[in-house]
Amino acid sequence: VVLRVPQVTSTGPTTKQPQHAEHSEHADDADGAVLSCEAAYTAELQQQTALVKHHVPLMVLAHDHWRSVLLLFCLEACYGATFYTFFSWLPNYVRSISHLPPQDTLWPILAAMAVFAAAAVATGRYICDGTTPKVWVLVGITVVCAAVCTPLLLWCQTGSLAAIWVVPILVIGVLCGSTGGLLTSIGPQIFPAGVRTSGYNLSHNLAMSIFGGLTPMAISALALKVPPPALAAG
Repeated sequence: VVLRVPQVTSTGPTTKQPQHAEHSEHADDADGAVLSCEAAYTAELQQQTALVKHHVPLMVLAHDHWRSVLLLFCLEACYGATFYTFFSWLPNYVRSISHLPPQDTLWPILAAMAVFAAAAVATGRYICDGTTPKVWVLVGITVVCAAVCTPLLLWCQTGSLAAIWVVPILVIGVLCGSTGGLLTSIGPQIFPAGVRTSGYNLSHNLAMSIFGGLTPMAISALALKVPPPALAAG
């Protein structure tokens, strides 16, 4: 799926300008891109209002945009399953095999959540609001996460104190934080303006409810068939 995201391009002269002039030029370009996006949004809503008297977003999504709903649902399902594996299941598992007190496994989670917040904000500032191809960044982060999750979980199975600290901060903080920042920007753009909010929230909440909330239980059941539990979680 190719997302055509409006990009800000410079139309000014190629000669070197003072720093404050370049900043003003980029600000004007960004304002123009925002106004253009808002104008397209308003025009689309006016067109739909003229054609449809009773606009039911759920029916429109089911009839015309179910592929977009399915795509975002799968993306959010992978994200939610990864997050809750390391946020909810991993601390309890580490405590059970290493017999550490609860605070020794919860402090790394608290630190990871602080990094998560910082990573989400930084991703929005430097990638989503910039000219970086954010879809490809999301693909790259997903590939890295898929490659490292199982080895990191197996490292945690050793009971190493370094693993207990490094793994949550790396996966929850850096990888999931960056993914969350990207998805909140990319996800709504998959849908047209008239069903944007409904489409994003429906896909996100369904995926988080099913794959996020039930992931720890699914890992516990799978671990009975695929030992060790860390491998089942991976």
